[in-house]
Amino acid sequence: MAYHLWPAIITLATLVLLIWAAAIVGRYRTRYGVKAKSAGEPGCPLAAEDLAGGGEEDRFYVTRSELIGLVDEALKARGLA
Repeated sequence: MAYHLWPAIITLATLVLLIWAAAIVGRYRTRYGVKAKSAGEPGCPLAAEDLAGGGEEDRFYVTRSELIGLVDEALKARGLA
């Protein structure tokens, strides 16, 4: 058998599977009314490259209770809590 064709066959099968999965995800996004794209918003979340400099001044220290409060506040602002 032509063993040199197996990599091409596997690559083609992988591409077909990926396209099929993307079609299913797109169908269910519209079916269930999901309006958000899977891509993020520009500048959110921030990456290290987005920040000028980089050092100790970029570090944030919060307590556990402050962090829980921030997360709760963000969830309420998005209408998820």
